[in-house]
Amino acid sequence: MNAIYMNEDNSALKGKIKRIVEEYIKFLPEEYAAFKAGMKEKRDRTWNRTGKIEGTEVLDRPIHEIPESLYGIMNLHLNDAEKEEFQSQVMTRWFAKSFPDFSVVEKV
Repeated sequence: MNAIYMNEDNSALKGKIKRIVEEYIKFLPEEYAAFKAGMKEKRDRTWNRTGKIEGTEVLDRPIHEIPESLYGIMNLHLNDAEKEEFQSQVMTRWFAKSFPDFSVVEKV
């Protein structure tokens, strides 16, 4: 059994992801700033706080978006079990709450 699954709160995986994101922000600040500005514009223009697309009855609830560079870095540093766990509902919500600049909606 993978060590990630032995820790119910996923603290090892959370710590690893936090370090990856911090390094991404440190080494690619221009890309991060552009992504952050784009996400703010997207949130302001497209979705309301809960994910409803304004002017429609459509409820679209993507929780977060990840820039391609960050995705590539995560893909290199996370093993298959960690990648799978990162996609779980619990970890997806944790990521969006921990890194609101990557969150698509204001209220997770």
